[in-house]
Amino acid sequence: VISQCISAFLVVRCLMKETDGFKLILKKLGIDKQIMMKILRIGIPAGFQGVVFSLSNVVIQSSINGFGSIVMAANSAAASIEGFVWVSMNAFHQAAVSFTSQNIGARKYERVNKIHNKEGVSSGSGERIRAVIHRAIPFYFIDADFGIMF
Repeated sequence: VISQCISAFLVVRCLMKETDGFKLILKKLGIDKQIMMKILRIGIPAGFQGVVFSLSNVVIQSSINGFGSIVMAANSAAASIEGFVWVSMNAFHQAAVSFTSQNIGARKYERVNKIHNKEGVSSGSGERIRAVIHRAIPFYFIDADFGIMF
């Protein structure tokens, strides 16, 4: 924490000494009420959604824990693999968002559909891979006798 404070202080100090267009002038810092209201209009519902999502995950996890250690281990492994697949799919989504916003900003609307179609194919492929992996996971954690119990 101390190193972060020192780093922040040094960055602010360097910005205050700049002579170019990104010079920091503390007297000119302020909050624009219109922009703040736009941020809050999006941020408050998004924050509430995050809270609801986290609470639902707690309920789901406690339900999974009731099935015993083997199911908990399988769920943990599945969540880890899903995390890896999600990261790769999210990379495609973020790239598509960047390219889409750049093309909309440049008024090249015909490119937006091309980006959308290519991104859909990419994420669809990732989803198929995830589905195959998820179907294979249980066989690594259960034997025939245990599987019959469920």
